[in-house]
Amino acid sequence: TIQYHDGRHPDQVATLIKMQASEMLTMAIHYRRANDKPLVLNHRIDLERFRTFDATLRKLGYDKLDDCDDIPWYGADLWLLERAASTFHHDMIVAPASVMGVHAEIVKLVRDSLHEAVRAINP
Repeated sequence: TIQYHDGRHPDQVATLIKMQASEMLTMAIHYRRANDKPLVLNHRIDLERFRTFDATLRKLGYDKLDDCDDIPWYGADLWLLERAASTFHHDMIVAPASVMGVHAEIVKLVRDSLHEAVRAINP
């Protein structure tokens, strides 16, 4: 989930879904619009790309990380990154413009591996 602090782009939510026996994943990105009817873009993500992303996320220790320290709660774009499977759920809030350390590595991983999820559109 991305919240743009200044409204320059519509807020957006990307959901990546992997069905048990499927070789492809579906990513749906919902962009907020003024008429309350979101614009939805769907993408296909191949299994190998997802596995590489997931393995790197685990290697970085995402599941045990807390929110970034010193999150600027105003005047900054915020990302809510969530991962869930069955009964497991973990989330983390970052301000991508000011992250450092492992949080910055996770932001870079998302931007590089799932660039569709963070693609901004004009209102």
